[in-house]
Amino acid sequence: MSDGWVDDRQEASELAGIQRRTVWVLSAGQVLGGLGFGATVSLGAVLAADIAGDESLSGLAAAGV
Repeated sequence: MSDGWVDDRQEASELAGIQRRTVWVLSAGQVLGGLGFGATVSLGAVLAADIAGDESLSGLAAAGV
């Protein structure tokens, strides 16, 4: 028969590992989402300037966000 204290310690260790991986995945998702959003705003400004034919209107794309 196993000791309940050892089982609790092992379970806590497994839980800590799961929490570490979860935080890592969420952090990576935030970083990638931030990069994607920044690229979208930047390329939106370039595209707006290209479509409008006037660089002074490129800020409208970023202002809409």
